[in-house]
Amino acid sequence: MSIWGDIVNLITAGAGADVGSGAAQAGAVGSAANLSSDAGIGAALAAFFGDITSIAMWRSLGWLLLGILMMIAGVAWWVKGSVVSGGSLATAAAALA
Repeated sequence: MSIWGDIVNLITAGAGADVGSGAAQAGAVGSAANLSSDAGIGAALAAFFGDITSIAMWRSLGWLLLGILMMIAGVAWWVKGSVVSGGSLATAAAALA
């Protein structure tokens, strides 16, 4: 389960309840009561650190960052090529000078 699923479980029905089927815990009064219990906070922290230390998450973030970096480099290369080769930006700049 993801960290967001754990947070939804804590807020709606308490730690360990199945949110998808709508089953609520017997003692669940509200979100404030669920978040104030030490067991709920401990479960949320355990899930958070479990997801933070997941290698799959870091690998996905690495691929996303690589893709963004390559897109920025491609746009910079494209703009630089049009300016150097006398594209529309270069002719506009020459007309102003």
